[in-house]
Amino acid sequence: MIDKSRILTAGATLFAAASVGFVMQNGGAIAARLIADRGDVSAGQTELAALAGIPGLPADRSIFGRFDSPTMDGSTRIAAVTEPLIIDVQSDAMPPSRFELGCDVSMSAVVEAGAMVRLSLDAPCHPDERVSISHEGIAFAELTDAYGILSVVLPAMARDATISARFNNGDQAIAHAEIFALDGYERLAINWAGPATMDLHALEFGAGFDDPGHVWAMAPGDPSTGVEAKGGFLTVLGNPDLPNPRLAQVYSAPYGRMNRQGDIDVMVEAAIDDVSCGRSVGLRTIRVTGARDARQLDVALSMPPCGGEDGFLVLKNLFPDLKIAQN
Repeated sequence: MIDKSRILTAGATLFAAASVGFVMQNGGAIAARLIADRGDVSAGQTELAALAGIPGLPADRSIFGRFDSPTMDGSTRIAAVTEPLIIDVQSDAMPPSRFELGCDVSMSAVVEAGAMVRLSLDAPCHPDERVSISHEGIAFAELTDAYGILSVVLPAMARDATISARFNNGDQAIAHAEIFALDGYERLAINWAGPATMDLHALEFGAGFDDPGHVWAMAPGDPSTGVEAKGGFLTVLGNPDLPNPRLAQVYSAPYGRMNRQGDIDVMVEAAIDDVSCGRSVGLRTIRVTGARDARQLDVALSMPPCGGEDGFLVLKNLFPDLKIAQN
């Protein structure tokens, strides 16, 4: 802690000498203003302090000593400091570095509209690091920022939601939230690992591909459509740019609150390309209706052999079509 008032003796002469150099190089006008009227000391102190780059020093503090050195022609000039230089030093302690605050990992969960949960993860000792998020059978990987912070919004898959975050070294945090609004939603999810490209499609009330009512990653909709019972929305989870990414997509549809009725066709597309061809791709499906327990199914997709044309493997039987009754 720096003392609020310090007597600087060794540096005083150097400071005064620097000030003298400035005044002498700029002529005698400033010196005359500072010295001619000995009764107006505070004005001279304030101006010289400003010239020297010392902001905000109070005028009623005696920051300069007595200056007495006549010249050969009888005029007065600044020559030497004959009293100690006293300066008020105001210093706020620098805030500690995030790394000085410890390495505890903490996470909070806040309920948002559409039976969604916003996670806020704080891990000061894990900057720019992969972290795995798990919730009711869904697991996806994300990347913290340069300060070890991550914020992500995900659909709740249980009314009493427990969500965990875990780093590769075993550090982890757990957050809990109670989501009463989940009673009003049907949720269908796919979850997979690796570079394979998967897409969950929902065709609402007879919509075709790229029509209004076709909900997928390129037209995900918004939780507000679910809140207003106008239609469903899709949430994409995970960072695809990570090595060996772990990804998920979740389709949410209002349950028993729509002002229209009909079917919602749900299907999964798996891209056939140089990355996925000839491989067995593991895929998990999860279904939650209201606040009931999640139902999971793990499947292995045998992708076509390499050497053929790129395309898509369309899977229409992983989920039953949703039957929406008018409210």
